[in-house]
Amino acid sequence: MLDSVGIFVFNLLRTAYAALLSSSLLFFLLLLVSKLPFAEILFLGEDGMLMIVGILVYTLTAIVTLRALVRTFPLRADLKPRYVIIGAIMSTILLCFAPLASLIFEEESRPANFDVTIEGLNGDQAKVLAAAAPLGVSIFIGLSRFGAGIVLIYLTYFLIFILIFPLVAMLYIHIRRRTPRKIILFLRRFGGPADVALMSALMRAAPKGAQVALIASPGSKTTSWDPMVLIFAGFRWMRPWSNLPVYLRSSDAQWKDNVAHWISLSDVIVFDGSDLSVSMAAEWAMIKSKRAEPRTIVMSNANENFQAPIKPGEGGTAIEYRLSWLAAIRRLLIGSFILAIAGYFAFDIGGVGIALLLILVTVPTFLHRSLATCSILELQTIVSSKLSHSQQADVQT
Repeated sequence: MLDSVGIFVFNLLRTAYAALLSSSLLFFLLLLVSKLPFAEILFLGEDGMLMIVGILVYTLTAIVTLRALVRTFPLRADLKPRYVIIGAIMSTILLCFAPLASLIFEEESRPANFDVTIEGLNGDQAKVLAAAAPLGVSIFIGLSRFGAGIVLIYLTYFLIFILIFPLVAMLYIHIRRRTPRKIILFLRRFGGPADVALMSALMRAAPKGAQVALIASPGSKTTSWDPMVLIFAGFRWMRPWSNLPVYLRSSDAQWKDNVAHWISLSDVIVFDGSDLSVSMAAEWAMIKSKRAEPRTIVMSNANENFQAPIKPGEGGTAIEYRLSWLAAIRRLLIGSFILAIAGYFAFDIGGVGIALLLILVTVPTFLHRSLATCSILELQTIVSSKLSHSQQADVQT
């Protein structure tokens, strides 16, 4: 029980971390774009461009947060409802509207004898602060009325624009619990290196309309804090929610039944044979018992020499993938750029200590090789081919 709670907290922190980095990057782009000359050409002006880009910033940050929340609140592998999670999400949504309600009913919530004048705020801003402060006193005990108002104003904008959308989307996912039309089942060692090396590549290789499904036990956790894996693994600017991975939670007692069920449902199975365990050997036996080898892609790491029980060519289609530092250059540069921006904002808000903590947590996550481009293209070609064969078989039957 304590292990599951710890993993949940770990993934929740990971979600907040992804939201922090993505919002820092997008806010920087907001400031940059608002200064470009084409704002005047489009007759929008600086304020109009700020508004349009601001909407995009909040929307994309919310989508990134949703992608991280999907990992934090996985579905049950048997697709039965998780009532505790549904109730927690609904309660959080209601709490998000509490600060908004204090601003809507500002006349009722603001005492007549309460006046706020703060250097640097105009009249409207001071009025909003005064309206939010009384509710803040009841929620944030121990804070001054001024401090509570400041906190509530920031929470209002953050919760409404950043959290409401992903929370509502998560509620929809958990209530509907829909089986994807095209399923790419990714079988790998829980928390193993494949979470970093192959997950990002598989998300990129998945064609339009296909979703990657992963099964994990309550005690497992992903290992990557790399911003490029957290934020942009398989991210698509057009309909970025369409290829959200399907994370599935299975108990240790039921994982065999659940894996066998999803093997039967899947159109394509990607099996990582480079990082084997006893459970992985059992999953390979399930693939053979279901006669799912024609739908299976067996991945093996060409950079390592090992004697694996499952060798390429024994079943399914074999791919020897290569990890390369050269392929990681683009990820390292973009990730460092994101970290530099986030570090600047962290320094501006919390000082040197917070900025150094962010850097020390993030930099080690960059130091891993990426899948070579040729390996990604090979994986993409074979996945698309197997999906098309699966569709043809469905039509014939």
